[in-house]
Amino acid sequence: MKIACIVVALVLALAGTPAFGPAIQFFSHVRDVAVERPERQNYVVADGELWTHGRADLADVRLYADGKEVPYALTEERASCCAAEKKAKLLNLGMAGGAVEFVVETGVDAQYDRVSLNLSDTARDFVTRARVAGTNDLRRGPWTEFGDHPLYDFSREKLGRNFAINLPASQFSFLRVTIPELRPDHIKGASIALAAERKARWTELPVVNASTTQESRRTVITWTQQTKAPVERIRFVVDPAQTNFRRHVTIQGIPEEREQREVTIAEADIGRIHYVRGTKTFDSEDLNVDVNAPYKRFKVVIDNGDDPPLRLQAVQPLTHERRFYFDPQGKLSLQLYYGDEKLNAPKYEYASLFQREPEAPSARMGLGRPNSAFTGRPDDRPWTERHGWVLWVALLVAVAGLGAVALRGLRTETKRA
Repeated sequence: MKIACIVVALVLALAGTPAFGPAIQFFSHVRDVAVERPERQNYVVADGELWTHGRADLADVRLYADGKEVPYALTEERASCCAAEKKAKLLNLGMAGGAVEFVVETGVDAQYDRVSLNLSDTARDFVTRARVAGTNDLRRGPWTEFGDHPLYDFSREKLGRNFAINLPASQFSFLRVTIPELRPDHIKGASIALAAERKARWTELPVVNASTTQESRRTVITWTQQTKAPVERIRFVVDPAQTNFRRHVTIQGIPEEREQREVTIAEADIGRIHYVRGTKTFDSEDLNVDVNAPYKRFKVVIDNGDDPPLRLQAVQPLTHERRFYFDPQGKLSLQLYYGDEKLNAPKYEYASLFQREPEAPSARMGLGRPNSAFTGRPDDRPWTERHGWVLWVALLVAVAGLGAVALRGLRTETKRA
């Protein structure tokens, strides 16, 4: 009985899950990194090569200098969060010189770069420009002019509308807004907001097996992702000469299993406006659709209605730019290793205490190449998976031992009886 217990305990101890640490011989690929400013923080940008031969989450990337691991912080270059919109008070709403005029009281020390107007349902099918000026003293001024800003409603043409005024980052307590072609009863309110401080940066992703077909009134585009990178935006590149359109777009993910149907992951309208009314010209464009879905194959359907198809030049999938920030520690040359699917993600104090330097330079990565020292990981399956017969022997020994104990006990009881 004791022998059986020892055997079972030994087998269970050997069955534990191994922890996977980095080692240069376990990475399938390597790239050289050239540093121009070794005395300060640098970064490199993930590209298709890393996502092709590395992991989808980039957790297998490691930097080395003279054989020693260099910590890094991985960032996603998303737009910084917008502040919530804040309602503003309207003052002195009325007509002046044939235009509606009012003052937006933004408040003391309020920071903003966008004013959104709330207009009544009767303010439709118009094109105008809002004149904006700012001051901190409503009575005495002086007023700082911000110029003209387009406002429009193309409901009749089905080309959308714009009731937002974009300004440079400002902190004036009062904004004077003058809008020709509108009346005081059109103005229902206003709000201010501080938009993104930093714009998102994007990396283009390569595709294969791309095709475009026309099916009745629809344009259908399909493709397969060449890398493991997550698709987070799809950009439609339309012939610049084609203007004044607005089309509904449906984006679907195609599962790997053929028996499963496509899954709709995003729906949106894309469009471009170049409109001239009299002496006024207005331009607006929105040809991006944000998505977030773990698919390798995609299908895009553009509903053209009764209009001619869009003259598409490309349908480009994008992902947010990923950067590896690091301190080169005075080194001019480093090596970036990747391609170890079983490697655990790193945990660096450098990442937990990371502070981005605004003017950090970009280091240059060389072409990816197979790692000449690559041997591959040894068979790191649990011991019991590699030697399953031992487990069965141990179980049989344990069962036999328990059977022997039971039989001995039965004999003892029989003799007593």
